[in-house]
Amino acid sequence: MASIDAGLASPRLFPLGQDILYAVLENLGRNPSQHYAHTALVARNWTAPAQAGLYKCKILIYDADYPPEAFSPSLMDAPAVQTVANLIVLGLPSMDALKAVLVPGVKTLLVRARVTFDGEIESDRPLPPKLKKLTILSSRWCPTLYKLFIVLSPQLDTFSTDGPWYEVGEFHPWMESTLALHSNGLKRLGLYGKNPTDRCQITRPFLDELVLHSVRLEHLAVIAGAYTERLFQQLPSSVKVLEFVGNQEPIPFEDDLLEAIARAGQKTIALSRMVVFSYEFGDFGRPKVYARLAEACLENGVQFEYVGYDPW
Repeated sequence: MASIDAGLASPRLFPLGQDILYAVLENLGRNPSQHYAHTALVARNWTAPAQAGLYKCKILIYDADYPPEAFSPSLMDAPAVQTVANLIVLGLPSMDALKAVLVPGVKTLLVRARVTFDGEIESDRPLPPKLKKLTILSSRWCPTLYKLFIVLSPQLDTFSTDGPWYEVGEFHPWMESTLALHSNGLKRLGLYGKNPTDRCQITRPFLDELVLHSVRLEHLAVIAGAYTERLFQQLPSSVKVLEFVGNQEPIPFEDDLLEAIARAGQKTIALSRMVVFSYEFGDFGRPKVYARLAEACLENGVQFEYVGYDPW
């Protein structure tokens, strides 16, 4: 049997290929972020795959209480950061910051701008090719973010926004028209936040028009004022989930909604789940105003879910 003199033999290296490393590091089990950090220190050729895995986690950038210069766009230039898949940016300070966070790897982006945010979206700006889910949170009206939605809309599967429906302003017709024109390719559309007050009404029920052209829509979350009974009468057969902001009040056009639930029981539409969000004080529990909906859902094989939350 041949033998090797350990003192004379030079060590042989069996480096793992980058594709194999990526595959191995994607299956690290529990607490992957901790493992990625340690793995990145093992060897130089392990660093890039480990960093890519680390930045697949959800990354939060919070800049609401700092001066604009506190967020340096150059931070997003690092190769590993360019692979970030899930990004939350709260308090976006500037257009330079917005451009910086549109990294090539991002698939899911939630963004809220600072009050002082302003700027224009460049028409020739390269877009993240993998971005499919966009959420805009608006403490005030920010047209730039809706222009971002317009340019991204052809590639999006999911879009969510909180309006701001409750703010008074001349921007409502433009915002609502934008949603009606650019949401018809979505699988999921979420309108969240406060229901409009009597003082600030939605300009027109734009969801009625939107669903007429939405052949892919599967999940729809709505707020009062954005629709009429026509929404339920012409609900796309593809819609599986409906969500409402109830807040202790009956769902508008309930009779037409009940008819849509009946059609789900007849299997002429795909509706299979309904969710009602409502604020609660203490142990208020599910209000009786949703009893008819819950009963109709039970009779027609539609899952009914009531979600109470503390408004404070």
